[in-house]
Amino acid sequence: MPLKLPAKNAEPTQENVRALQEGLTSIIAGHPGAAELWTFYEAIDEYLGPWGDGGYPIGYGKYYCKLFNDNSKLRNDDEGAAWILRTTINLQESLRDFIVNQFSKGKLANLTEPELRRYAFSTHAKVYNDSGLVKIIFLAPELLPVIVSIPGKEYVPTAPYFTDTIEQIFETMRCVVPTTFAVGIAAMMPVHSGMLRRAAQQDIAEQLRSFQVSSRLLKKSL
Repeated sequence: MPLKLPAKNAEPTQENVRALQEGLTSIIAGHPGAAELWTFYEAIDEYLGPWGDGGYPIGYGKYYCKLFNDNSKLRNDDEGAAWILRTTINLQESLRDFIVNQFSKGKLANLTEPELRRYAFSTHAKVYNDSGLVKIIFLAPELLPVIVSIPGKEYVPTAPYFTDTIEQIFETMRCVVPTTFAVGIAAMMPVHSGMLRRAAQQDIAEQLRSFQVSSRLLKKSL
């Protein structure tokens, strides 16, 4: 059955807010309206954009939802399978709450893809942590290289989500046992990501401050 959501510019009445909340919830992974685990991303792209492959919902959300959930090493491990499902659901719920909040404030009609992307990336590290990444590190550490390697194409400085991806890695370091996580990631990153290796060898806080400066400069140059 087609998803029925109030128009983006509809009056944010209590009824419309509830309809949007319930409609988006129905297509989150694990709910009856989700034909696939990534159905939510397809629906919000159509509803908010569409932005297609160049936008966050399809180009990053759906893309990595498929890659992570289709990964055989994660799927075949109890801890890995539980973590990726919780992460998938929590990421989608976080976006749902943001969209509903924007609608309730009468701002959804003017929401841009960069605004949605910024919000989404700002939640990633916390979601990874809240979904049990620390448990993975201690109970199934062999999965950490798998998790880190999946978004490998984003580690190239010319990649469209390079800056966002690197920033979320540092934020994850802050959230998830900083020293242990930093050392583990640094050992597994490709050669061109030497800055992460240095982060494991130096004071984490100092590296984060340095990266924030270089990240701003990088954004200006792209």
